[in-house]
Amino acid sequence: MIESLIGSFLLGWETLLGYLAELVLACLVPVFFIAGAIPSFCKMEALFR
Repeated sequence: MIESLIGSFLLGWETLLGYLAELVLACLVPVFFIAGAIPSFCKMEALFR
């Protein structure tokens, strides 16, 4: 009984970590690249008026 509960908890934890890893790779990494590219292509005076 307790083994199945622990197994379910570990499977849920692995699923959560996998989801978060995919979220970081799919969303956050491109956002950081875009945020870093904006100052390269735009003048700072145009961004902060």
